[in-house]
Amino acid sequence: MRLKQRLLGVVGNRLFAKGEILAVSDPAPRFRLIEIRSPAFWDREWVPGAKIQINVGAWNVRTYTPVSLDPKWGTLKILAYRHASAPETEASQAIEAPGSRWAAQLFPGDTCRFIGPRASLRVPETASPLIVYGDETVIPTAASYRFQHSGGADTVHAVFAVDNPAQGPAVAQAVGLANARFFSKAGAAADARAALAALGREHPDAPIILAGHAQSIRTARLYLRDQGVPMSRLKIKVYWADGRTGLD
Repeated sequence: MRLKQRLLGVVGNRLFAKGEILAVSDPAPRFRLIEIRSPAFWDREWVPGAKIQINVGAWNVRTYTPVSLDPKWGTLKILAYRHASAPETEASQAIEAPGSRWAAQLFPGDTCRFIGPRASLRVPETASPLIVYGDETVIPTAASYRFQHSGGADTVHAVFAVDNPAQGPAVAQAVGLANARFFSKAGAAADARAALAALGREHPDAPIILAGHAQSIRTARLYLRDQGVPMSRLKIKVYWADGRTGLD
């Protein structure tokens, strides 16, 4: 057990608020939409793109981007994604990554400990429209920004390079994303970058968020630079890298 886990084992219950799992649904395989209820969310100011950190077991802490927060009812939603390397069989869940295992085993009525939400990826409130690019872990980030403007979902344009693009529409509908395109990260990542650049030309004043996988962000950034997109338009946030998690 790491030092951080040992320390949180001593003080974590005092630092982390307690929540109850209110509802769980699976809009597509490997995606789990989780609704958490807690008094800590009452009258809570929430900024789209914020982060919440959750104890997913044995004080392993994982970071999620809330899809939405309702301060009146004290509820918050996150979209968890189990990466494709995670095993599918129940017998092999014991070797899954802690965050994937936690999300897969949740039921309504379970409890959790969390801290946040806190600011993470801010964009100006006047930024409309907004362009978002990333992988599965960035879908909730894009969805959160639909609350930032009166135009709602129509103000967010998203391009995702994912393992299974056929699942994309169902997931986008579950989180309220109206303008999202999904491409295969294995066979069509170049098409995803081309679609991103096209959006950048169509909306020349829109900020462009690149988030998620570190290596994919770097490739997209270099591509946009070569396409003549001003680097000042970019807002970058790394969520994970090969062999590493929890970078935010």
